[in-house]
Amino acid sequence: MNIFLSNLWLILEPFVETFTMIVGPALAAWLATRMVLFLKIDNEARKLQVEQQLRDALHKSATNAIHMALTKWGHPAGAVPSADVIANAVNYVRTNNPDAVARLNVSQTALEDIILSKVPPLFAGQQKGGG
Repeated sequence: MNIFLSNLWLILEPFVETFTMIVGPALAAWLATRMVLFLKIDNEARKLQVEQQLRDALHKSATNAIHMALTKWGHPAGAVPSADVIANAVNYVRTNNPDAVARLNVSQTALEDIILSKVPPLFAGQQKGGG
């Protein structure tokens, strides 16, 4: 039986080697493709996380900007901020968060809208604190 297996191996060895040489790289390429797909999912999740952090930073900066602009320019309680106040706030955000503005591709109008969205909560806080 041992001789039979030895002779069988001598016959099959070139086929096994050829099969291994063909299937081995194909299997490695398949595994590499799967790993790349897995890592892209991870990179996509990381990209979304970074974008969320940038959005949060932009909104926090907008809140700080409207506070700063209203303090600098003076503002009667409950009045809509003037164009100068908004322009000053936009400039503050662009100066302090240029990366977030550029990376999120925020337009001038969108930035003004973000800043204006911070005004009602600010007035609500003034009314609660003042009354």
